[in-house]
Amino acid sequence: MPKPILFISLLLIFSGLYELKAQKGYEKGYVLTKAFDTIPGMVKDRKGPPFAKIYKKIRFKSSSPFVKKYSPKKIHGYVKGDEHFESHWILLNSRLFKMEYISRENIGKKYFLKVREIGFLTYYQWEFLDQESSTIDVVDLFKRRDEDYFVRVTQGIFGLKMNQLSEYFEDCPELLEKINSKELTKPEEIALFYNDWLEVK
Repeated sequence: MPKPILFISLLLIFSGLYELKAQKGYEKGYVLTKAFDTIPGMVKDRKGPPFAKIYKKIRFKSSSPFVKKYSPKKIHGYVKGDEHFESHWILLNSRLFKMEYISRENIGKKYFLKVREIGFLTYYQWEFLDQESSTIDVVDLFKRRDEDYFVRVTQGIFGLKMNQLSEYFEDCPELLEKINSKELTKPEEIALFYNDWLEVK
């Protein structure tokens, strides 16, 4: 093979490998600005195992060759593949052995939360890295549209926080009955039932 052709071939191979490496971990999606404009591109928000990591600032590539980084303070949210994330203020406050999740503008810190079920009541998952196992775990949260706080839905391996949910959904006896009878056992099922109930109320 002539040297110029060999050189071009090797150049194409290495540039292709570089492109594959550069795209590793990125998924098609978009960034939602504070003005609620969407910018399409490629999004990366974490590093996979064996040394898993959730980025405090997501990596974003659009038409520009440069990677931009966005913190929860900079954007309203983002979409990565089929996953939707919103940025929210959270202040953790422990009171009488109960953890409160306050959500008020400019109080606490801003985090990206995964949206699992959206409606008047939205079901979120707050992801965090388990330092012992280096795996990603979640805190399940509910938030009504007109409230300035989140309610924790589950308590790890013990399942739903029954007492807290009984208080939170006292306006919907039908839902409480289904929770207590274990007809509804998952946060997404509860959020969907409650939002449907509100629509026909």
